[in-house]
Amino acid sequence: MHNVFDTNFYRTLAARRTVEEIKELLQRLLEKENKLGIKPMMCSIVAQELLSHLLDQGGGTNCTNACIALYLHTGDRKEFRMIPLPEVQIAKMVFDIDWKQRIQTQESIGIILSELAMTTSTSSIIDKYVKEINQIRNYVLGVEETLADSVEQLFKKYEPNFKLGDLPFGENKTLRKEFLDYIDSACFDLETIMALLFSITYVLQQQGYALPPIEVILPKLSQIYKFFAAALAFRKEYFKRFCQNRMDLRKHNNTNYIWDEYILSSLGNSIGSEQIGIVTSDRCMNETMLNFNPSLKIITTDGNSKEVGINDLVKN
Repeated sequence: MHNVFDTNFYRTLAARRTVEEIKELLQRLLEKENKLGIKPMMCSIVAQELLSHLLDQGGGTNCTNACIALYLHTGDRKEFRMIPLPEVQIAKMVFDIDWKQRIQTQESIGIILSELAMTTSTSSIIDKYVKEINQIRNYVLGVEETLADSVEQLFKKYEPNFKLGDLPFGENKTLRKEFLDYIDSACFDLETIMALLFSITYVLQQQGYALPPIEVILPKLSQIYKFFAAALAFRKEYFKRFCQNRMDLRKHNNTNYIWDEYILSSLGNSIGSEQIGIVTSDRCMNETMLNFNPSLKIITTDGNSKEVGINDLVKN
């Protein structure tokens, strides 16, 4: 069994702990997981989220320790075990392309994390990679900004004067139902998958990759839906909740949903013959996946703590 752990797992585990305490806890945790046949995997999205905060005012220390915890949980001095970025997996799955630029990004992430975990001076490592960390931060902020703009434009199709922070559709129940019906439709599924594919295709072409002919690609397109099914179910649930609340995606970290969706893209897939599971305490992620497919291997942090038999993953 391969398990992926979300961002808050490592932030919570690292909170109020020294690096030495984190190392001691991770050693115990790995021993327990090994006995249970659990192989912890680094999620590239989680790594990027944590690294993007290393230069934050007042928030860098906890995220630095969380980065150390992430690496010690999923790597050692020789190697690290990482779930590839979703777009890297789709590029390989559909186009049989090893996306060198994105793979190099993943490798760079692993190198930064490994050096943070092995050094006695984390500040020197952060200074060494400040350019790369800023690039990661800008990527994260760019994705979140694009999400906010895209959601606003989607609702403008129904309400031309809509802006983020408004209650979508106001008191217009008919229009809200029309939107919810669309979210539950095959059209929404298709548009989401095709937008994802077009985005990947465009960047690959811009970077000079030769794409296979259409007759080679077409039989593989259904694999994207299967690969992205759990993440798509979460996107649907998120939009349903969004359309009944005043939520400004440009404030209060509301765009973090997109990273939860990316993390969930691994769920239901496998490495070899072993399924990929996810550990998260996010209630929406857990509830949505339980309703979508109860057989998926998703568990809360508390549930994981009980499973491995360690009751101090969270320090009081």
